[in-house]
Amino acid sequence: MVGRTAPRACTAAVTAECSVRQRCRFSIQAKDTNGMLRKNGGDLFAVVVEGSTVAPLHSLRDLGDGTYEGSFMATSLGKHLLHITLHGQNIQGSPFACAVAGAP
Repeated sequence: MVGRTAPRACTAAVTAECSVRQRCRFSIQAKDTNGMLRKNGGDLFAVVVEGSTVAPLHSLRDLGDGTYEGSFMATSLGKHLLHITLHGQNIQGSPFACAVAGAP
């Protein structure tokens, strides 16, 4: 049986490089305290992007199956950090680095 979502067990996949003024995408996988994949949504993940200039988060969409999709748009070049938390705790690997380069 899958238990309650555990922040430190949750994982994310973040685009390591993206282009300025293009969507930088990421996904989150919710897991319980035993590392089992969550089969439903409803978790309130918080996402903060740290960088020199960042437009507001485009989206964080709950897919209803324990996975979440999101994106942000950086408006300046350089290293940006994506902080993903649940219940005030970082998920596994957070913060994530994303290098923003010139437009393709």
